[in-house]
Amino acid sequence: MLGIAALVMPGPFDLARWAAAHETRALGRPVAIGTLRVGFGATVTVALADLVIGNAPDGGPRPLLKLDRLDVEIAPWSLVGWALLGHGPTLRHLTIAGVEIALDHGADGRPNWHFGADKPRGDPRPGFPTLLDARLQGTAIEIHTSNGKHLQVRLDDATITAAAPDQPVTLAATGSYNGFPIRLDAPLGSFDQLHRVGTPFDAGVHMASGDTLLDFTGSLTKPLAVDGIAGEISIKAPSPDRLLAIAGVAGRAAMPLTLAGGLSRDDNLWKLTDAKGTLSAEPFQLTAELREGPRHAPDAFTLDAGFAALDLATLGGQEKSDEPLLRIDDAPGTILDAHIAARRVTDGELRADEVDLKVKLAPGVFSLEPLALRFAGGTGRLDVSIKNAAGDAAAAQIDGSLVGADPAQLSRLLGLGSLPITGTVDLRAGVAGTAVKASDAGRNATGALVLAMQSGTIARNLVEQASTDMHLLFGKAEGAAQVRCLLGVVDLNAGIGRMAPLRLQTSDGTLIGDGTLDLKRNTIDVTFATESATTGSFALDVPVRLSGPIQAPHVLPSVTRPSPGGDLGGLSPALREFARGNACAAGARQP
Repeated sequence: MLGIAALVMPGPFDLARWAAAHETRALGRPVAIGTLRVGFGATVTVALADLVIGNAPDGGPRPLLKLDRLDVEIAPWSLVGWALLGHGPTLRHLTIAGVEIALDHGADGRPNWHFGADKPRGDPRPGFPTLLDARLQGTAIEIHTSNGKHLQVRLDDATITAAAPDQPVTLAATGSYNGFPIRLDAPLGSFDQLHRVGTPFDAGVHMASGDTLLDFTGSLTKPLAVDGIAGEISIKAPSPDRLLAIAGVAGRAAMPLTLAGGLSRDDNLWKLTDAKGTLSAEPFQLTAELREGPRHAPDAFTLDAGFAALDLATLGGQEKSDEPLLRIDDAPGTILDAHIAARRVTDGELRADEVDLKVKLAPGVFSLEPLALRFAGGTGRLDVSIKNAAGDAAAAQIDGSLVGADPAQLSRLLGLGSLPITGTVDLRAGVAGTAVKASDAGRNATGALVLAMQSGTIARNLVEQASTDMHLLFGKAEGAAQVRCLLGVVDLNAGIGRMAPLRLQTSDGTLIGDGTLDLKRNTIDVTFATESATTGSFALDVPVRLSGPIQAPHVLPSVTRPSPGGDLGGLSPALREFARGNACAAGARQP
């Protein structure tokens, strides 16, 4: 009937009052229309102005939709198919200008663009209109997501054109996303293809923001829902800063990026497969999955990536005045399960090789299990677990080891200068602490660190200086002394470390020490001395005290001598067993 009326009733008619009342009842929201004029003839014309659709009762203060002007010309016979068969009408010309859309959620999490009771819906493809010449100007969309994010999208100018329903569609748009300008060009399949349910709809997308480029070629089985995606994606970003900002990630990354791989989406599961590219001109490959969580539940992100080289110095974080907290978010927007490997990782003068790490982030829990690497000539492993504790605090557990490290390299990396010592050292640590701020974790730490060396050499003059040998008054000792063993134990209790045993046995004498390491005040107080029975007849064996700030301690003669023993009873079974395997543990008290 509507199609016949379109041929015989010239109009125009102003239907604003009737349409506003009808839509108010249908939507259950206040609807206001300034004018709605409909004219019938060779084409059906509709001119609408000043449309306002109110927000949900428990939504924000802004209306869901405001529209300044809409003008459309419709092929009359297509209205018959729309009314009787549900086929989308053919719009020969469509112009929409001045649109404001506010998308948010009510107190119960219900989206404000849902009306009435949710009902199962069929595929909307057959009823979507054919847009032969459409233009959208001046559109602003504000999105408040269910997890608290605020997104702003602007479409300054967007066009959709097609020569005929069976011809390819071209979509072009300019606008911005969260303030970053974006241009989009998309060659698409025809509207006839779009209307065929179950048929993949061809889609190509070229998006540019500054010098950042993204291209996609493939198809969608549910194009109106941007679902059923299958195709290839490529990204070129001379600096990923813009990509990170568009994704809502703060910080800077001066690392040129290229990437190409397979992209798919099936309902709530996104996949990036067989992706390869370069980061700072170094090759990498990765696969990733993102499973969108139900409302008020986190998304789940899984990553498996391998890099030839990573330079951490090119990564920069957002500057924050507040000190970072140790506590993990109890309700994160995303949970993470990542495996990352790199043949080389650098950060300034620091370098690690064959790095392999596994990271997991869940509500209230973070784990690094493990981080394996080659560092300072040795093989290292680090396991970290952080779990939320009572109040605002979190409990951290750190277990680490470094086996076969070069002491000279390790000394330089720690800023201690070059030590005249050769051989290999082993380090084991097990530390736990509960704190609110990350910087307080060490000050409250309890556990132990054990440093051991089984063989090597040390400059002979260093041993003689430690024993204050009178030979040094007449000449300089030459050569190197053989290291028979080295053992250093720091037993931490609430941030205070008891340093004993500290023992170095060489072919020219034995050096012992004990003292404290105060992580609360960042101070050290240790006394060293040689054992007179192991040094030459000219050695004075005067004790030396090292005390003061850890970064710049004072060195003075001491009137007291360190204890020759030590106690291994406070160590964990694993660390105790490690310490017992060193010859320098013979004089220590053991349970």
